[in-house]
Amino acid sequence: MPPQNRITRQLLGGGLGSLDGEEWEKHRRIINPAFYIEQLKGMVPTVADSASDMIKRWKERIGHDSEREIEVSKEFRDLTADIISRTAFGSSYVEGKHIFDMQVEQCNLIIESIRTIYIPGFG
Repeated sequence: MPPQNRITRQLLGGGLGSLDGEEWEKHRRIINPAFYIEQLKGMVPTVADSASDMIKRWKERIGHDSEREIEVSKEFRDLTADIISRTAFGSSYVEGKHIFDMQVEQCNLIIESIRTIYIPGFG
């Protein structure tokens, strides 16, 4: 992994994506059970419910205006967030939207910090 400046390290924290070696292995073992096939099979109804809700919303939009376009990338981002919310936290994306908005803001800050040059001892 390339070296990170101090601000980026603080924003990323100690997540799996920022770890190497033994620390990465330790954290990977901790989260690995979440991806066992039996766990994933249990999530299928939730994924299907989220997808069904999205399709219903699309049908309602199209029903009002046959020329209406749907921003699919945003819809799939919302679908992914909804699935994560329902499977991990037991609530819908709409209920936890504030958390996802803060994560988007954090990602933007990380990208901004990656673009800046850190000079040790300065700032």
